[in-house]
Amino acid sequence: MATGTTTATTVTSPADQAQQQGGPRAAAAAAVAVGPQAVADMKAAFGPLRRELSYDLPADLVDGAIPPELAGTYYRNGPVLLASAGLHPFDGDGCPVSICFPGGGAPPRFRNAFVRTPGFVEEQRAGAPRLRTAFTRGTPGGGRWANPLDLLNLDSLKNVSNTGLLQWQGKLLSLYESHRPHELSPADLSTVGETDLGGQLRSPRLAAHYRVTAENGRGGGGRGPPGSAAAADAATARGVEAAGGSAAAEDEARRWVAFSANSGPGGSKILFYEFLGGQLPGAAAAAAGGTSASGGGPELVRPPVEHALPDSPVALVHDIAVTRDYYVVYESPLRFNVKKFAWEYLALQTASVAECLEFAREQPARVHFVPRPGGRAAGSRALVAEAPARFCFHCANAFQLDVEVGEEGGEGAGAKGKAARVRVALDAALWDDVSFSLTQRELTPAYYDGGSRSQLRRLVFDLGPADEVAGTTSGAAAGAAVGAGAAGGAGAGGAPGGARLVSDTNLLRRSGEFPSVDWARNGRAARCAYLAVDAVDDARLWGPAQAIAKVTIPPTLGFSPAAAAAGSQGGAPAAVGEAGPARATAEGVQSDVWAPGPRYIVGEPLFVPRPGRDEGPEGEDDGWVLVACQNAETGRGEVAILDARRLSRGPVARLRLPHYLPSGLHGSFTQGGLESLSAPVGPPRPIREYV
Repeated sequence: MATGTTTATTVTSPADQAQQQGGPRAAAAAAVAVGPQAVADMKAAFGPLRRELSYDLPADLVDGAIPPELAGTYYRNGPVLLASAGLHPFDGDGCPVSICFPGGGAPPRFRNAFVRTPGFVEEQRAGAPRLRTAFTRGTPGGGRWANPLDLLNLDSLKNVSNTGLLQWQGKLLSLYESHRPHELSPADLSTVGETDLGGQLRSPRLAAHYRVTAENGRGGGGRGPPGSAAAADAATARGVEAAGGSAAAEDEARRWVAFSANSGPGGSKILFYEFLGGQLPGAAAAAAGGTSASGGGPELVRPPVEHALPDSPVALVHDIAVTRDYYVVYESPLRFNVKKFAWEYLALQTASVAECLEFAREQPARVHFVPRPGGRAAGSRALVAEAPARFCFHCANAFQLDVEVGEEGGEGAGAKGKAARVRVALDAALWDDVSFSLTQRELTPAYYDGGSRSQLRRLVFDLGPADEVAGTTSGAAAGAAVGAGAAGGAGAGGAPGGARLVSDTNLLRRSGEFPSVDWARNGRAARCAYLAVDAVDDARLWGPAQAIAKVTIPPTLGFSPAAAAAGSQGGAPAAVGEAGPARATAEGVQSDVWAPGPRYIVGEPLFVPRPGRDEGPEGEDDGWVLVACQNAETGRGEVAILDARRLSRGPVARLRLPHYLPSGLHGSFTQGGLESLSAPVGPPRPIREYV
């Protein structure tokens, strides 16, 4: 069942059709600039939700057929209740949503409930905002004046618990950037309490982003037998199916890789945590003073890993990526404007503390490769590479390959003096510029004409000779021989941090955000990435998120001989046939786009694998993409279930919710998690609004 306009495979948008018929100038003329209506719809997508609901969706509100194999719970979090209409949307209190699919194609059960943080409870009792967040200007209620001494106490900022949601080892956790998680009941989303996971957190915060990885075959040496993660990476890179490969690890081999970013006068540091997967018996003992809201829960594999960010007193790391052997951190170039902090934040109180962070476009970004314990690089030093100045909110994925490099420009297995080098690809949505002063309520159509925009890019880095960087050469990964140029490279005469950027490719012309991959491919050579994109598809004009794109990327893109040679010789990074005015995608990249209609705003796409799928590369996109949408024309929310292999055909099922659904941030899907069915539904519960 198709519901809306579609765009399929690489070049079918109006701009692309004009490109085929009349060249780049005709394509530019065909692009339609965003008008006042789309901007108004974007603003309306961040309104409040004033009720807590629980109900079974009537069958007549389901268009199409829900796949019978889809059984589990779709969780989603986001800022909903704003203290004042003029505040930044990130100020809103978190209101998680669960949509439980019973299986067999039956209509789902919907729930939403606000996280009862101490701040939310206090403000609900008072009927007025009392606490600030990093985005609050002046008083919490949006007033002009606050006590400057209160403004200096940044540790008092409110935990709004509004960003991420993950169920792990039976615990449902609501996550927020700068505070501890809150544990919720998977059955009815009621708040159990704030938790430090049994005393395992070494700082008063845990980031809202994380990676769930499959660790089969990764142990000590990271090589693994045929069918392991390492072998699957190599086989995928060669473009052949991994014989007997299993991307889905057993529960006990899964990892929740989490982190926290901590900044202060002494500098910035990242703490990396790895928690065991599956329903393992017992949990980490509650260390001295530790609290786990309801006991048990996630258990650390090993003590956290700490990594300092040199010369970075202020760092905003919102997301990370991970490979078999490395944590990958994109450090965006930022500066803290002390003058603005003193004058506009403390004195005039016309700016938030977040607005004192400024994008330092004259400085490079830095990408850190921190060895994971138990991997091939364990015990070696962290590596750092510079990259062009861009800002990163979200990573799609990262993976590593051992690439054979010949001495005299030779390629592949026959190259003279061939040697394996470690290369890491990072796929991420990167912004040309960023400002923390602009809220969605201040948007105008002019904002979408050039200026700051984010696009999906691939950066490939050379980390040095495999036998030096990783301690040993992985035969399985080295089998993915991608010919390269001259020897030498990042480890010899490269950047000061020992790694070097060798290629930088813009993958998609459309502006996009919220990229993700099949979670079973996290840290491995995923071919398919999904992200929310604009419906404009132009090199200069762009717009709000009004479509969903599936981008199919050759695993070896950016590992080409030309790119490798540029990196080995210390030359400029190669741009590998990148997207631009004349191309909708980079060379070899395919896109499949679903656009529900001109009055829709879409959220983060989430891939859900089909149970029993082929776990080799050919089955990577065998599943569905879940997308929460706001239909501005009806003022109601919808959830689309798309066939991941046929996005542009439209939803196989569409859930038409009988109420408004604000734009959320991030979510997850728990296969088989049907706890919501055990709790009764009831009448709506109103939430007190602030005046």
